[in-house]
Amino acid sequence: MATRRAKRPRLADTTGSMLTRLAVSKSEHRNRELSAATLQRALFALESAGAVVLEQVVMPEHLAALDQRMTEDWARSYQRLSFNYSEGHQQLNPPRTTELVFSDVVANPFVEQIARGYVGVEGSEGGTASEMAYLGAYSGNCNCSGSDDQPVHSDIGHSEPQLTCRSLICNVPTVDVSEANGAIELLLETHALCGLAKSSKHCERFPDIGHEMVKGREEYAPGSFVRVCTRSGDVLLRDRRLWHRGRRNPSNAPRVMVSLTYFPGVSGETDKPIRCLTFEDGCRPAFEESSFSRRLDFKETFDHLSPAMISASSLTN
Repeated sequence: MATRRAKRPRLADTTGSMLTRLAVSKSEHRNRELSAATLQRALFALESAGAVVLEQVVMPEHLAALDQRMTEDWARSYQRLSFNYSEGHQQLNPPRTTELVFSDVVANPFVEQIARGYVGVEGSEGGTASEMAYLGAYSGNCNCSGSDDQPVHSDIGHSEPQLTCRSLICNVPTVDVSEANGAIELLLETHALCGLAKSSKHCERFPDIGHEMVKGREEYAPGSFVRVCTRSGDVLLRDRRLWHRGRRNPSNAPRVMVSLTYFPGVSGETDKPIRCLTFEDGCRPAFEESSFSRRLDFKETFDHLSPAMISASSLTN
């Protein structure tokens, strides 16, 4: 259960009025459940803008431990990590070991409550695993010092099921994020437009959004371009179809982020067979209260930075 933490100053509103930020109340923390009003605001923000920030729902000390380990992993492995679009944005999986898998990261009750409402449950409460929404990816990335801007893109392919089906990404930065260390840029409301950007000339996955389309969007709705600045403990929830890009990290330190993706159960949303998400066996307790544990698998040990693991998680960043 999350413990009470010292009150932290709210960020100055540098991210644009269209981005909703929700503070979780003391009673909601105590009950481990968002009120009906807070949940409605979160779902409306995702429906309308495609993104919402949930403030201070992860323990900063858990994120500090993840940040230390993932930064060490990056330093040891950066030469064999793949790039996401642009130089300096590298795929970097978080560890899946007992001491570094925290329930408020992998099975956060507030995030899961929103995911249930937004992604939905395809079957009944007693449905089979194939009928239920599920946690399908636990991955992350590193925005390296001196990285380039990514092109604007969407984290889906161009097949019809992917264009029309909702899935939800939860981005969990491990440190405070600002424009000074490469805060992500979102193009709000574009989750409803992503189908316009797909054509056969684009690659099947991770197609870039054309420059003219981005320019047109900037002229039509300039306020929809926002940089998402967050404090350690905040999470960003975004529709997987939303246009966005990683921005240049001008700081002298790499910045890492954890990412979880929630998929509907019987949507055909992915082009690949659904596989169980694997964690080390000792991680089971972190998922004891999870609503999204039906497609999890546990093994004695494995290498979270192996080429196979990196390839399996690359669809989410």
